[in-house]
Amino acid sequence: GQQILMKLNAKEGMQIKWEMVKSIKKTKDAYLFILSKAQFLHLPFNIFNNENDIRFLENLLKRKNLIS
Repeated sequence: GQQILMKLNAKEGMQIKWEMVKSIKKTKDAYLFILSKAQFLHLPFNIFNNENDIRFLENLLKRKNLIS
């Protein structure tokens, strides 16, 4: 996809274009999407439904050359 859809709750969400993501760091318990010096997204692993969802995101990030 050309963008990330972040769902805040059942009625609210926001779109983030992949170009806005400067870098991504993987910690022991989360992904940290760096958007700028003042903006980031913290995605803890426990928000994912299962290990397959985490692997799917990781593969997507590798295809986009955002993580190695």
